[in-house]
Amino acid sequence: MDGIATKHRVITFDNRGVGASTGSTPKTIQEMAKDAVTFIRALGLERVDILSFSMGGMIAQVIVQSDPQLVRKLILAGTGPAGGEGIKNVTRVSHLDTVRALFTFRIRSSSCSSRAPPTGVEPEKSSSPG
Repeated sequence: MDGIATKHRVITFDNRGVGASTGSTPKTIQEMAKDAVTFIRALGLERVDILSFSMGGMIAQVIVQSDPQLVRKLILAGTGPAGGEGIKNVTRVSHLDTVRALFTFRIRSSSCSSRAPPTGVEPEKSSSPG
């Protein structure tokens, strides 16, 4: 987040009942999305860019469905649709991939959004600064 914050205004928050936030944790992704929209509107923001990870991505997808005029850009990272096929297995698969990587010192290409260059091949150097 610090890198993004060098060029953009970044606001992070804990959902109700999570982390440093008080209150009871909502029981559904839809309730969490409603809380997030309430939070955004309480800040007086009319349009936002959302970067979300994991369950936050599920929440963001509901926000885009319920309040599309509120979202200018949406970036989903490491997430899937709530209730989507296989989503209940994500934690188990992630843990198995981590253990496998620790023992083999390799990351499964199916777990990554982009592939590393083959061994012995250096990535191309960018000619543009930064």
